[in-house]
Amino acid sequence: MASSEEPTTVERLTKAAHVAAVRGEWNIVEACYRQREAVLAESGVSDAVLARIQTLDREVAERARLAQEGVAASLRDAALWRRRLEELWRRIDVPVGESSTIARRG
Repeated sequence: MASSEEPTTVERLTKAAHVAAVRGEWNIVEACYRQREAVLAESGVSDAVLARIQTLDREVAERARLAQEGVAASLRDAALWRRRLEELWRRIDVPVGESSTIARRG
């Protein structure tokens, strides 16, 4: 097993996932965790390594939670704007569900 000074493969993958989470690159986060899972299935880790990766895992989870909240807020805003546009379309007699562009009526 690697010394406590030298990062293990599990730690390197966890750190890579953390960096990707900071950048918002969630596909990379997922790939790192998949690879880490495969490594962990083949070998165990020491308690010290486990403690270090759990700290990073909590930070990644918090970033994921914040990203999800941001996406949810954006979706709520988009739905609100869509309802406002549909109401506007109804007021100017444009059937809702047609193209999002409003054709000029002569």
